[in-house]
Amino acid sequence: MFVRNDYRNLLSDADYNLLFGSGVTRTDIEAAAIAEARGYLSSRYDTALAFPSIPAYTEDIIYLRGDVVTHEGVVNVVDAGETDTRPLAPDWKKGDVSALTSVIYEDGAVYAPGTVICRRLDHCNEYYRTDGSSDLSRFTRLVVRDKAIVMFTLDIVLYHAFSSINPQHIPELRIERYERAISWLRHVQDGKVTAAVPFRTDTDTGRAFSSSRIRSNNKSNPYW
Repeated sequence: MFVRNDYRNLLSDADYNLLFGSGVTRTDIEAAAIAEARGYLSSRYDTALAFPSIPAYTEDIIYLRGDVVTHEGVVNVVDAGETDTRPLAPDWKKGDVSALTSVIYEDGAVYAPGTVICRRLDHCNEYYRTDGSSDLSRFTRLVVRDKAIVMFTLDIVLYHAFSSINPQHIPELRIERYERAISWLRHVQDGKVTAAVPFRTDTDTGRAFSSSRIRSNNKSNPYW
């Protein structure tokens, strides 16, 4: 779910090395933080897509436009056409997967193989790569990470990381950001804030949950 580069907006390199070089297992704490966040999101959102597993770059694979991988601590996406096996070839773009260039899906339209399609569901965007078909069910759903979920979950990670070292001396900033993260997750759970990931499908009706089914009036998101 997370890569080294995600932490750079929250910790200096020195603090990162001090924290995760002290015997704290980053992957275990990340898993615990994700489980904590899932508890708030799972009633309304597809948490498998909220916390996607991003594959690592492999040299012997030819990637298509829209493919997403991690490489040297950074999320990368193929931005145009096919790319060769160079990990940072001109076709690769670092960072924001949600800014991926795409077109809005139209039912019945036939797209060239490798085209990235954006399908709007309520307030969410889903990105797909087409194999040349007009059948959306045959498209490959791409990884899209919600910036707010990444940031707030990392705040939970860092709170627990510092707590594991000395629970009596957690930095005040980490406590404040942890409390803010939990507050945001509760707002999402209550439908007061909408996360940019697909809603969970109701197994009884086959319909996706939406914010309009939780609340009757729209409120601004105080965290943006």
